Amino acid sequence: MTKTETVASKLRFALQQIDSLPPNSGVTPEQLHFIRETLTVYLEQVEKNLEFIPPSDLILASRLVIEYWPISLLAGEAVIAAEQAMRKLAGK
Repeated sequence: MTKTETVASKLRFALQQIDSLPPNSGVTPEQLHFIRETLTVYLEQVEKNLEFIPPSDLILASRLVIEYWPISLLAGEAVIAAEQAMRKLAGK
């Protein structure tokens, strides 16, 4: 598996984790929507071309997860891992 495929896999896993959260997870619908949109944009960028990834956008989801989400959520950990992989791949 290439580095790009690995990052895409982490992004897909994070999206799956977000989609599997129960309504009483402690995460607001607005936060879930933002994270889902952000990860989807990342995935599209990875699948198309890394040259178009704005470096300032590679911390948006992690910052929200760290500051506002319940700490023990597997989905939050997956989001952070996916963004870290994106930063590494993009060389930021």
